[in-house]
Amino acid sequence: MAEWGRILARAVRGAVAEDFGMVASSIAFAAFLSILPLLSVVALSYGALVPRDEVLGNVSMLASILPDSAKAFVQEWLGKSLTRREGNGLALTASIALTLFGGRRVGHSLLHGIDIASGNAQDRDPIATQVWALGTVTAGALLLFAALLTISGLALLGKAIPAGIPGVARGIHLIMWLALTLGSALALVHIYRYVPVRAPTAWRWVIPGMLVAVASWLSATLIFQFYVTRLAQYDSIYGSLSAIVVLQLWLMLSAYILLFGAKVNAEAMRQVGIGTPPSKK
Repeated sequence: MAEWGRILARAVRGAVAEDFGMVASSIAFAAFLSILPLLSVVALSYGALVPRDEVLGNVSMLASILPDSAKAFVQEWLGKSLTRREGNGLALTASIALTLFGGRRVGHSLLHGIDIASGNAQDRDPIATQVWALGTVTAGALLLFAALLTISGLALLGKAIPAGIPGVARGIHLIMWLALTLGSALALVHIYRYVPVRAPTAWRWVIPGMLVAVASWLSATLIFQFYVTRLAQYDSIYGSLSAIVVLQLWLMLSAYILLFGAKVNAEAMRQVGIGTPPSKK
């Protein structure tokens, strides 16, 4: 335990010294430009399989991790996107274009941040950078689509179980959150293993950062929700822009924790004298 205490302490000092806040801000801003169009792309594609109201219900359940104002903002955006779909196919085309534009920036910022957190020289091949950036968008879309399918499957399971059985709704809700947490953990493991500009890290050295990141993100999200709902007064300060401000802050917090998990992995390897693996080039 003492060794892990030293590892976490060095990770905290490294995060401050390397200005993770600035890097996380860059990731969050780029993510904001792409996350709403990305949600629209996924919802419109998903809407080809299920009714519009079910799409909105499932996405609302998925967005329940957000503070209320940001959740309402996402729901309103998706509602308008799905309504436009009924008139023509331009909504899907526009959403794909915006997603690719913003997603490239997310990918670049994420690659830059992970390399900094991992202590690697940023000598990535330009073509590989473009491939990784677009791969980030594709992976995000697939993860969201899989989450929506999981929610739909659990909803069907809930309907198939006879009414009146105590604890069914709570159990299904718990299963949904466990599935989403597992999906996030798997995504983080692959990011920490393959994204840094070096040979893939051994699986055992990406698990610590993943565990720290998942636990920190769940805790920080709950604390942030409480802060925004009970303590902060963003509505009175920013008015109609408060939902955008809250969403940006939540994205920045999430990006910071993602980078911190990568730093924990780097410090854990440093603790045992492994150092930085060789570059992929």
